[in-house]
Amino acid sequence: MSTLQHDLERIQQKLQQLVQVQQKLREENQSLREQLACTTEEKETLTGQITQLQEQIGLLKMSSGSLENQDRKEMEKKINQYIREIDRCIAQLGE
Repeated sequence: MSTLQHDLERIQQKLQQLVQVQQKLREENQSLREQLACTTEEKETLTGQITQLQEQIGLLKMSSGSLENQDRKEMEKKINQYIREIDRCIAQLGE
């Protein structure tokens, strides 16, 4: 009987250890999820800033007249895209 009781106590101790490990892992998982959310938000913010800065660089190049042929074509494509988008919005407003 003593061995059975001893075995049960060992099993209980191991079970408690497993529960503690599980709780620590859950807390770590939650912390990592929060870090991921913050990092993702920061990445999106930085990506937006990069896009804005690239557009500003393009506008500065265009205004200074130092656009290369490829840059000029890209700028014209962007301008045409903006014009199409504006036309689409105007058409939707007219409906």
